[in-house]
Amino acid sequence: MLMEEALRRLRADGYLNCYVFVLRENEGARRFYARHGFAWDGTEEHIPFPHDMTCVDLRYTKQL
Repeated sequence: MLMEEALRRLRADGYLNCYVFVLRENEGARRFYARHGFAWDGTEEHIPFPHDMTCVDLRYTKQL
């Protein structure tokens, strides 16, 4: 699987942690990363858009 290979390569390159940002509303992506051992670390990034809209990203982390 692509995710497993990407994590394997990160470990092989000496990385200790990996993180991804996921849209708060994207439940499918949040479940996907949780299945692969990622967990929301409490970090939110609020990204402003035109017309008073804001996108909220959640940071999911995984120890490698």
